[in-house]
Formats: sequence, C-alpha cells, structure tokens
Amino acid sequence: MIKVNLLPAEMLAEMRINERKAKLIRLAGAATLLLFAVFGLLYTLTLQVRWQLADKAQERVTVELEAAAYEPYQQLQKRIERQKELLKKAMGSPLAWRDLLAALGSHIPRNVWLTNLMMTQSGELLLQGLTFDHPAVANWLAELAKISGVSNVRLVFSAEESLDAATLVRFEIRAVLAAGDEYAPPQGRGE
Repeated sequence: MIKVNLLPAEMLAEMRINERKAKLIRLAGAATLLLFAVFGLLYTLTLQVRWQLADKAQERVTVELEAAAYEPYQQLQKRIERQKELLKKAMGSPLAWRDLLAALGSHIPRNVWLTNLMMTQSGELLLQGLTFDHPAVANWLAELAKISGVSNVRLVFSAEESLDAATLVRFEIRAVLAAGDEYAPPQGRGE
C-alpha cells in the first residue's frame, strides 16, 4: 500500500512545526513539573532543617540555663585548683615518705642506731646516730647510696666518744632526696 498525501507542502511543514512545538511544550511541561517537584522536596527539607535548628536552639537555651545554675560550683572548682597549685608551689615537690622510711629500715646495718632523722627545707636528709666503730659508718654510707631516690650521700662528721664506760662513734650523714609521688592511703574497706 502506498500512502499519498495530497496536502500542500506548506501545510505539511506547518503540521510538522506544530507537532515539534507540541513535543517541546510537553517536554517543557515535564521539565517544569520536575523542577517544581525538586523545589518542593528541597523546600520541605529546608523546613525540616529549620525545625530541627529551632529545637536544638531551644535545647541549647535549656542546657545553658542548667549550666548557669552550676556556675558557682565551677568557679569554686577553679578556685580550688588554683589554691592546690599555690599549695604545691609553696610546699615543693611531695616526697614518698613511706617508701623512704621502708628503704632506710631495710638497709640500716644491725650495729647502727639512729638518734635523729630530719629533712631540711631544701630537700636534704639529715641522719644522726651511733655505732661501735668507723667501718660501720662507712658500711651505712654504702647502703644509703643504694637506696633509690637518695643521692649525694656524704659524711659530715664521725667522732668517737665515751658513754657509760663504752666507746661509741657518733656520726652525721647528709643526703639529697628526689621528689616522688605523694603517698595516698588506701580507700575503701579491707585495704
């Protein structure tokens, strides 16, 4: 079958142009609908984000009001921290007394007796005592040098003296102490 169009060429061209215009109008309409759909979606999402921001702003105001109620405690905590720092500066470095005394007790020779144990402001340990002879003092010096945290051990004097018909050696030893951790007693039951 053969199709023959008897319409003039101008009318055919106009019909093609009209068909193209109709396709373009449909395409433009679809694009416009798509743009409106995207715009609507974005607008809806924007509104949701605004609501969430408003909720978060309200939560923030509530938290700030609650935090304001704790402001005196925060200031008190800051003041306590400042005073602790001042106290630490005033007192110097803490000394681990428990460990030091335990080390002195475990290293002291049997024939040496301490009569005085002092610590000066400069962190120097002063030991005074008695023994039967000068080699015992030398042994005690060697034992002190082995204790961790004790350095620069030196003999200030060692002299013989008579006490109750016995000759004893009186001595004085100085040493420098290293600062350690503060002793914290155990917390809780059974410790």
